[in-house]
Amino acid sequence: MWRLTSAAVALTLLVPFATAEAKELGTGMLTDAQIKQHENIEMKTLETIQYTVTLAKDAQAGDTITIALPADVMLYSNQTSDVKNTEGKVAGNVAFNKEKNEAIVTLNDIAAASKYSQLIVDIPVTFQDTTAGKHTLELPLKNGMKNVDYTVVASAAPATVEGDGTVSGSTISWTVTIDASGATLTNAQLENAFGDSYDLDGPVVVSYKNADGTTSEKKFNSRLLADRTLKLNLGTIKEQVVTISYDTTVTDIEKKYTNNFTIHSLNSDDIVAKAVVNGKGAKVIAPEPEKEIQKQPITQSTGQEPLSAKAPIEQQSNTSSYNGVKTTGDVITNNPKNHDSGNTLTELPQTGISNPAWIGAGLLGAAYMIFRRKK
Repeated sequence: MWRLTSAAVALTLLVPFATAEAKELGTGMLTDAQIKQHENIEMKTLETIQYTVTLAKDAQAGDTITIALPADVMLYSNQTSDVKNTEGKVAGNVAFNKEKNEAIVTLNDIAAASKYSQLIVDIPVTFQDTTAGKHTLELPLKNGMKNVDYTVVASAAPATVEGDGTVSGSTISWTVTIDASGATLTNAQLENAFGDSYDLDGPVVVSYKNADGTTSEKKFNSRLLADRTLKLNLGTIKEQVVTISYDTTVTDIEKKYTNNFTIHSLNSDDIVAKAVVNGKGAKVIAPEPEKEIQKQPITQSTGQEPLSAKAPIEQQSNTSSYNGVKTTGDVITNNPKNHDSGNTLTELPQTGISNPAWIGAGLLGAAYMIFRRKK
């Protein structure tokens, strides 16, 4: 008898455990859908449709949920990615079939054990209709279709920078054009690296062309910094074309003259451009000889007391003044606060400090009195 019992037990151990077959759960698990990034869809850009899945109590590992996408969108790739639940745990994966335009979600043990967690499924797509305007996308859900409204807008064109120059005798005229007609450059700054064979001559002219066709122009007296760069703060440029032009004077004859331009901004990588000008026809104007200043004797008839030869002459401070603001640095800003000032340039003052005329007159007077005493 015991042999029969043992045989029955052994037979039972050989029978495999019964397992539930994987099944397709269908759209009954899809409770919500939305366009993840934003409602404004740029032409020919990648977007993400995000589905929310609420599992039934009988959901098991291996079960699948097939999401058939409408013809208005196309899957971006055939790759497989993880699917996480609302607790941040990987609860399955989603495989994309571009040929059928379907996304198939497969559950794992974590999904089966977390009946009360929802799953988040991200599906990367591109939109078929890129006509600018308003559109409606129908996405399948548990209780039918959900209409998701969206607007297609023109893709933002990246800002570009071009430099150009022309030689006319001893003058090289340079132009920098920033085309941000389809973009925004926040707190833009021009950094202009000069060559060694020409110097800035005259004001810098900045012209703005707005999206509505209106234009404006500003002139600024500027100078080069110690490293021979010209820096101008242009503020935020939004849907505008900005042209910066100025003249330089040739100081040395070269076969070609090079000017390098860089546009910095807070929301974009640096944009770099270069202008190369043929030096044929360039001229260097010889400096005019200094005119001899005739010395006028200073006598008591001037009504002024002559300066003593031993009287100390006050040394001039290295601190300059520009527009009422004293500075020892290379750059003066009219507004010291660090904030977006709109399309307002930070003006760079002229370098050099002019000596007052009375110092020269005093020196001449002192020399004359010493000469008279020696006689």
